[in-house]
Amino acid sequence: MFFLAEAQSLGSIAASDLARYRKGGSLALPDPAPVGPASIYKQGFRYAIRFINRRNQTAGLSNQIFIAPVPIPSAPDKLVSTVMQDSIKLTWNAPARTQMGPAPARIAGYSIYRQKSKVGTHGSPECGPFGGPEFDDRNLSSTRPTTMQ
Repeated sequence: MFFLAEAQSLGSIAASDLARYRKGGSLALPDPAPVGPASIYKQGFRYAIRFINRRNQTAGLSNQIFIAPVPIPSAPDKLVSTVMQDSIKLTWNAPARTQMGPAPARIAGYSIYRQKSKVGTHGSPECGPFGGPEFDDRNLSSTRPTTMQ
């Protein structure tokens, strides 16, 4: 009963409006509660849903879900590439802060992306995730320019 004592209603949606919130096989409902950026990572959020029929009867709360947001690290910086005989070595500095402030970022790993042409997006990662702030790219192919005669 602790959840009910601390919970606040975020709003209600009429049955006739549910189709607007349907995304595939799920319902995507807005959370209008204002939350400060610093506090979002300290507390987490617990949600439950209660359906009420036209006679104002309910079967109680649904099962609860808990969401604990994780601060997103800033992008790594000082990327350096060194051409070796059989590889290209990439090194960089791990982020020292998160996008929300100076707290040290907890990095689970890095993924490396290679762009094969100057057109398009980065696509899928070439490898990763892996732990450290360096990578030896040994998957190189050399192409020699051809001349027309």
